[in-house]
Amino acid sequence: MTKFISTLMLVFSSFANSNYDFSNFFGSFERLSANFTQHTYNNTGTLLTKSSGTLLFKRPQQLGIS
Repeated sequence: MTKFISTLMLVFSSFANSNYDFSNFFGSFERLSANFTQHTYNNTGTLLTKSSGTLLFKRPQQLGIS
């Protein structure tokens, strides 16, 4: 889950103008939601687990993952 959130933050930061402050970019959101699916594989490529959920972010400081 931590990898997903880190990836999400990285993706959004890449869309931001390089002169645009990262905190201001996220500060402009009142709410954000994303559906996700995660597949976990072992080192031979066999699927171990598959999970999915929804990430919900709403100000002030509310984060939900289901």
